Amino acid sequence: MKKIAMGPILEDLYYNDFNYVLLKYQLTYGEVLGILENYISNEYLDTRLDYYRKLLKRKKIFTSIKANRVGIISDTHIGNSKTRWDYIEAAYDFFYYNDIEVVLHLGDLLDGFQKNDNVQTEVEKVRPYFQEQLNDFQMNYPQKIFTYILLGNHDERFRHFGFDLFKELPALNKKVCVLAYGGYRFQINDHMFYLSHPIQNVYCVLNNGCELSLRGHSHYFEYDARRKLFRLNTCSDAHPNPATADYELAGGFSVLSFPKKRMCFENYSFYHDDIVKSLCLKL
Repeated sequence: MKKIAMGPILEDLYYNDFNYVLLKYQLTYGEVLGILENYISNEYLDTRLDYYRKLLKRKKIFTSIKANRVGIISDTHIGNSKTRWDYIEAAYDFFYYNDIEVVLHLGDLLDGFQKNDNVQTEVEKVRPYFQEQLNDFQMNYPQKIFTYILLGNHDERFRHFGFDLFKELPALNKKVCVLAYGGYRFQINDHMFYLSHPIQNVYCVLNNGCELSLRGHSHYFEYDARRKLFRLNTCSDAHPNPATADYELAGGFSVLSFPKKRMCFENYSFYHDDIVKSLCLKL
């Protein structure tokens, strides 16, 4: 996707209604907030900055829940030849039988269509790819536990042809909620997390004020203490990352819990069938 120019959007935000901008530029709520946050953060010499700050404060959104144990998965890549429905089902079975109250999906729920499929320009050629993946999702995606979904770069490919996953996915599965493209603030028990999945040329909200970032896309487990960034592994065998050559970094999922003023992550590997890494941070 070619990155949209900020200038005309900012101009319209100043002179027109917020919803008018959403419709005119076919952007999501989160993307318009991302444009505002990116512009304000650069501290341009602009007499409209105070207006933009007030607008952002009025429009800023995030989701807040209370939960003791949260399941986290990412990069299921439904529609890829290496989609692992057995992984997905096993993860949700584990969540269900281990008192997980809610699940976060950190992006690339669907695999999209590949650039070498030569179907980028014709909607009717893309539609079978999209419909097949939606059918797989409807028929097979677990409904045991409510899931919040952040959309990733593979999911985002469909929007160029008018497909709206914000509407399509909840219509097919009542136990899901689609949050945003690429970035979203998510509060759990008064702790603010930044959910992220990099998407080229897509504006999203920043991680301002967040204690920890939870990121999909990388396909491997890692905690970067300097950046306060936790990368989550893939829940499929699709698009392997060279870092996953180690069995401890094979496909898996994570559990986030909050025991005794701590924030703990347990990372599970399907290959190892056990916890392969754990991390506890003091709150």
